[in-house]
Amino acid sequence: MTRFYILLDQQGYRTSTALIII
Repeated sequence: MTRFYILLDQQGYRTSTALIII
């Protein structure tokens, strides 16, 4: 899941990804 977080973070989905992971 860390890779997904980094990949999405590059597009600016940091907050959205954080909510999905949590």
